[in-house]
Amino acid sequence: MLLWGAWRAVGSVAAAGGRVLAPWRRGASRLDLQQRLALPPTLAGLPSEILWLHAASVGEVRAMAPLSRTLRARLGQPATLLTTSTMTGRALAERELGLMARLAPLDGPGPVQRFLAATRPRLHLIVETELWPLRLSQLAARGVPVALVSARLSEKRWPTYQRLAGLYARALDAVTLVCPASSEDAERFAALGVPASRFGPLGSLKWDAALDPPQAGEVASLAAQWGVDRSRPWLALGSVHPGEGHALLTALAGGSVGAALPCGVLLAPRHLDRYASELERLERSGWRVHRLSKGAAPAGTDIIVLDGLGLLPRVYPLAAVAMMGGTFVEIGGHSPLEAAVAGCPLIAGPYRDKQSDLCAPLAAAGALLPVATITEAATQVLAWLRDDTARRRAGDAGRGVVVQHRGVSDRLSAAVAELWR
Repeated sequence: MLLWGAWRAVGSVAAAGGRVLAPWRRGASRLDLQQRLALPPTLAGLPSEILWLHAASVGEVRAMAPLSRTLRARLGQPATLLTTSTMTGRALAERELGLMARLAPLDGPGPVQRFLAATRPRLHLIVETELWPLRLSQLAARGVPVALVSARLSEKRWPTYQRLAGLYARALDAVTLVCPASSEDAERFAALGVPASRFGPLGSLKWDAALDPPQAGEVASLAAQWGVDRSRPWLALGSVHPGEGHALLTALAGGSVGAALPCGVLLAPRHLDRYASELERLERSGWRVHRLSKGAAPAGTDIIVLDGLGLLPRVYPLAAVAMMGGTFVEIGGHSPLEAAVAGCPLIAGPYRDKQSDLCAPLAAAGALLPVATITEAATQVLAWLRDDTARRRAGDAGRGVVVQHRGVSDRLSAAVAELWR
């Protein structure tokens, strides 16, 4: 009860502070804050009796896409509103899902009550783990069912969930259906008090959201457009962070910066602005580095930098091997599925907790090799480059795992549709 009271107080103060600041904001920023506060101008024109979907940001919005389509079809295309916690997630929902999207209301009594009064949801569906206690309690008070799908309680944050078990347990009391992403997540939800009767189908929506790779003709055209010499093998460094790319390439070059590399490199920084200093370091190294924004890479290029948007899913069919970004620094990893579905075997470092439900089956099949250090990663890259048979076997295994795990959206939509009132 003490935790609950503290949360209500924090939510109220945040909402009041936002209302005070609103007149001083300009343009889109002011509108964003008004959406957070669920002020009347942002509520006008919203549909009522809605299917309310919520996804935190870009990754969750993409994961929700196939479920959104199948669930809305089952329910007869009801009025639907998708809320996000970030502006980039909201933009993606509007652009790629074609849904009406808003920033989610702050978890304070005023914003939540105004939002619910205007939209009168018939069902609320949350992807992964966005447990906002006041929102959930208000929905429960109105008799609105809540489904938590592809739900995760990460191993890394599990001690925090345990410390705040009273607050999370009360929030979860208001959830009608919990569909964990994995059996390990199910065990953690059970430890927080979710009874077996409220569990639904297991599975991560990310399996269904993994885009199929380009066809062979498109891959050949892309290689010519980018200047990728297909007579040599290429290593894809997907969604890399500072501290990952330069270190691996140095190890592959035998510890000598600028020395000959055993393959070409397709490097896709997770955040180009944050990677700027490391990219400049690579450009000073002696390796021939080319930024794709300048056009096709010239012959003999060592490293092609993908410095545009939306390029990464198209890279993996051009690569022999890939490294999973965000796993050699304490990020927790980025999705391995784009590489796996393209038949590209993966190396992953020790920090995989954000993708553990995806990495485990890929590792069990031999499609992803977990390693502890950059040196071990370089050793395995070289081993796969030297053994075409082993590399292709690992790539085929990855494709098979993705096919095996697809169909989550259909199972979840069938379970969630039962809650529609």
